[in-house]
Amino acid sequence: MIFIRIWNNSPATPRYFCRKTIKTEKDEAENYRSGACGGIQGKSVRGTDGRTGGEHTEVGEGTDSLPKMRIRLAEYGNDTELMLAAVSALRKDKEAPSARDRDFRAWMLMLCRSREHEVICYMCNGLTDAWERKYRTREMLVLCDVLHTLKGHARANEMTNRVCDYFFRERRNKLYGKTFRIEEKDMAYAESRLPELDKAVFRMTVNHYSHRTFVAEELAGLCGMGYSLMRRKFKTYYGMGPSEWLRRERIRRIEEDMEYRVELPLKKVAERNAFGSASNFADFCQKQAGMSPCELKAIGYEKWEKRRMDFWNR
Repeated sequence: MIFIRIWNNSPATPRYFCRKTIKTEKDEAENYRSGACGGIQGKSVRGTDGRTGGEHTEVGEGTDSLPKMRIRLAEYGNDTELMLAAVSALRKDKEAPSARDRDFRAWMLMLCRSREHEVICYMCNGLTDAWERKYRTREMLVLCDVLHTLKGHARANEMTNRVCDYFFRERRNKLYGKTFRIEEKDMAYAESRLPELDKAVFRMTVNHYSHRTFVAEELAGLCGMGYSLMRRKFKTYYGMGPSEWLRRERIRRIEEDMEYRVELPLKKVAERNAFGSASNFADFCQKQAGMSPCELKAIGYEKWEKRRMDFWNR
């Protein structure tokens, strides 16, 4: 257990540490009678060096959910001196905390809640970095739950970035056919807990497959999701439906071809953007850009010429 490790690595007289975690048996009995106990259980724990902590709480998981645990442990997570003492003790331990520890979730919740720079550095550059290198996905998933619970907490952004980057890299590797080491169910769970990760993954997936089709239903199939789910995500992350986004993306690519590929004839530009006839191409440009293909090509050529002259005259 993490508490035992901290206890064994704490100073010879850990009175301060005990005082911050003490709950008498009377308090525990009241908690049980009121039905509020479960996440923190009072036990007498003796360290391997023979030191006893008397009556104190062993911060464990019990039956409390993370939101309830957040409320119950808020006092500990906000205690700067206690969190610094815990980090100092954990750094002396050769073995990093593991999801196998019974009180792992509770301690991660308290440490991630801390506003101390040293504690944040230990979580980001110490624990998380070690778990990333060893692909300890179970621990990273616990952090997803913790960060979901701490949503809106000011100093949780650093940890959120590290955890999102871990899962985002693996999702990118899978998308581009490279070797990946995380199971699909774990990646899907992480995306469901962290909206920032889900948004980044969705945008990357859409951009990857949007070059293959301009039909919303086909894009949903390529992205591996139903049309209703994709439409909901488009509304959330883009502020518009998939069909509208695809139309804007299509006209953007047409304008890009006109500006950066000036040697292409209009017929080739139409073919590159999946238009079956010149009339459909002209109607689309007039409706979306308010100009004919010839006018778009003239504007694109002017931009290309200006960019070329600016390059030679600088």
